[in-house]
Amino acid sequence: TAYLIGRVVDDQGDPVKVMDIEAQGPRRSVVSTDLEGNFKLGVVAGNWTIGLDPDNAWEQNLVSYRSAPITVTGGNDVTNLTYIAKRATRQLTVIMRDNLGRPVPNVDLWLSTPWQNTQPNNYSVSIEGDDNGTAVIGVLPGQWNINVDQSDLAYLGYAQVANRSVTI
Repeated sequence: TAYLIGRVVDDQGDPVKVMDIEAQGPRRSVVSTDLEGNFKLGVVAGNWTIGLDPDNAWEQNLVSYRSAPITVTGGNDVTNLTYIAKRATRQLTVIMRDNLGRPVPNVDLWLSTPWQNTQPNNYSVSIEGDDNGTAVIGVLPGQWNINVDQSDLAYLGYAQVANRSVTI
């Protein structure tokens, strides 16, 4: 076992406290940052990326993205990593209604920016709509793809819907 050791700060340099950060590679590893934004993720040899957990980053008005690949060899730790979390600067409200205008409650949404060579990061956020079919999400300016969890719709008895794209 090796470790990815570092710190999460926001774009102002302030520590991101008590936030789940995850490493994805040969397996998935998740820990919460401490009160200074520090983390220590247990990993094995291989290529990894790190990012905030998109399921809870929005709770601190943050937008998640995956880091550049980090290579771990043998049991060697990779230290002094800094993940700079972006604070959302815009707000997007998604309201889900059926064809009779009734709320479609508790459906998961996955939002992401399209990957482009000119854009260094592919941002993402995940949120569940409330009992009234509404989700309020912090985002950054740009184009966002909105993907609806089709299995949530099916569970509620609704047909599949097309994903959408919006520009903020």
